[in-house]
Amino acid sequence: MVASGPGGGMDRTARAIQHLARDRKIADVAFNVINKAGGGGAIGWTYLSQHPRDAHYLAIGSPALLTNHITGKSSLSHADFTPLAMLVSEYTAFAVNSASTINSGKDLVERLRADPRSVSIAISTSVGSGNHVAIGKVAKAAGVDVSKLRLVIFNATGEAITSVMGGHVDVVPATASSVLPFV
Repeated sequence: MVASGPGGGMDRTARAIQHLARDRKIADVAFNVINKAGGGGAIGWTYLSQHPRDAHYLAIGSPALLTNHITGKSSLSHADFTPLAMLVSEYTAFAVNSASTINSGKDLVERLRADPRSVSIAISTSVGSGNHVAIGKVAKAAGVDVSKLRLVIFNATGEAITSVMGGHVDVVPATASSVLPFV
């Protein structure tokens, strides 16, 4: 189970595991990937919690499981699930449309300092996600009031990147592997 829409880092990781499991015949059962997007991952985690102690249900996790609990979006937390492995930890990249006037991190910081509301920021999959934390850290380090950031929330990183490519949103913080195919 992936607690976001198709096309993002968690979805790609789940599908890579599915591919390996099938090709290497790791298990006698099929590995099916299902996406349960919505509520910043809360819908997916609720779905998984309905199958306690059933090893046929696995999930690819993200920091949203923790931040949803901290912010009160979900009563579920890391204590409600059994972690199996940490598979990936990766860098966050900030991407813009090729026609953007934001050409560097310095440009982004200057725009945010001048007017945090002048930059629309595509976030997946929720407030409190790793992508949200990344832009929040940049803003805070620049002395920008993070509560004034203009966030646009998407169900998957692929949707957020597509919106930036279409010029509908100014910038997207996303995992480097999510951004790289579009560079």
